[in-house]
Amino acid sequence: MYNVVIVDDEPIVVEALRKSTVWDDFGLEVIGDAYNGIEALELMEKHHVHLLITDVRMPQMDGIELIRSIHQRGWDIRIVILSGHDDFLYVKQAVKLGVENYMLKPLDKNEFVASISAIVEKLQDTANRQIGLAEQLNAFRENLLLRWVTGSISRAELKEKSQIAQIELNLDCFRIALIKVLSGEDNAQKHRVALMIRDQLAQWFNHETLRLSFCDSSHDVVAIFSEPTEASDGAPLLGQLKLFLSEIKARNDLQILITIGQRTTDLLGADFSYQSAKELQGYSFLLPPNSLIDSDDDTKNHSGQEQLPSFPYETINNLILAGRKEECLELTRAALEGLQDASHLPLLQLKNALLELLFQIANTVKKSVVNPQHVPDQFKHLYLRFESSTRFDDLAKLVYDTVALASDLFGDKSGTANATIKPILDYVLQHSNQDLSLKTLSYKFNINASYLGQLFRKETGILFSSYLNHLRIEKAKELLMQTDMKMTDIAAKVGYLEPSHFYKIFKKATGVSPAEFK
Repeated sequence: MYNVVIVDDEPIVVEALRKSTVWDDFGLEVIGDAYNGIEALELMEKHHVHLLITDVRMPQMDGIELIRSIHQRGWDIRIVILSGHDDFLYVKQAVKLGVENYMLKPLDKNEFVASISAIVEKLQDTANRQIGLAEQLNAFRENLLLRWVTGSISRAELKEKSQIAQIELNLDCFRIALIKVLSGEDNAQKHRVALMIRDQLAQWFNHETLRLSFCDSSHDVVAIFSEPTEASDGAPLLGQLKLFLSEIKARNDLQILITIGQRTTDLLGADFSYQSAKELQGYSFLLPPNSLIDSDDDTKNHSGQEQLPSFPYETINNLILAGRKEECLELTRAALEGLQDASHLPLLQLKNALLELLFQIANTVKKSVVNPQHVPDQFKHLYLRFESSTRFDDLAKLVYDTVALASDLFGDKSGTANATIKPILDYVLQHSNQDLSLKTLSYKFNINASYLGQLFRKETGILFSSYLNHLRIEKAKELLMQTDMKMTDIAAKVGYLEPSHFYKIFKKATGVSPAEFK
């Protein structure tokens, strides 16, 4: 939208021009009118004007004087003169002053529309050139800033190109702050949000902040801030960023993280400040969204020599095996709280502690279930679920829920036994005609034969041999009733190599011989 001002001492002319449909047709807006040059200048002092429509002969300041005053102020405004006088002197002066057109009243509508159309086209061409140049300069500036904060440029090149990029490098001491967008479904959305935050950052601080900020490949807003040399005077930046964070939370439904890197007094120390701010982003998994982390915070400046508080892996595991759920969960809760209190320790130590407990629990469950296909789904892909969690609260919940589920599994002894014996029972049912024994089954399913016998008796109420004979005799009954197979063939079909043994077992189970049953 381009702004238009109309200047004429005849109210009827002003009103007629205001009501013209040409403005809407070409994306123009009449933002004001005046009855002489002095009023027009006062209006244009307050507004950015693109097009001036002015009369020539007016009281106090005429149109020619008005145009000269505009040029003296350096304003880039397109000008059309309307005049009721076909005076060659005025035309000559107008041409010298570079007006777009000199039109006589009453206006010829077609000529007026054509003139406005040509002016709008020029305005758009100028705007497009300016946008193109601005985009090229921004791209050059952002590339220079990226090379600077990543330590990929020499001091001499930095100083030379900063002048081209219109960047002031009079920084006795500076720090780099990063703003990470935590919300957003994809990288494109995060980048759009980051650009919006960058614009708001420039509005909050000053225009120079926009020149000293950009979005890196991680879609983080990177901003370089000048600070006093004395470390003790660093509070203003921290305070301003806290206020900015509050403003972002109040105005936008966003989740962000602000980290402030180490201060440096060396231009080539920018990479040190940038990397320290990047490293602080790792602590986001310990903190709620919309947090600010300062590298000056002593709780983050650990030596790396401290050890994690003792974590009761074995005790938790034993309580799971014993099915003592309440005790197990209470101990797990206390251990997780202890880890969170140790947030000043390296992140890798904290994550490894949680991961080790998860693996111990998963291995305990897997060892208790013979067929891997019968491991509960919650114990599968634990590592991927662990890695996809970005916050300590999420990781702690994953650990706590896994402990609770394992406690439930072992607390229900029959459930655990069922998970172990079911695949074996299914196998025996499908292969009852084969040479099966506790020994062959224990070898196939990698389980102790004696323990397997106990599980069979607990699950079925009978010995394994009795269970196998029961399956074979039931199958023999079906064959005797539904087929004309010979007795010897039926015996072999259900798993008895000796017909005499089949007869004996059949009669013991049914009270009659196979022939009598048929």
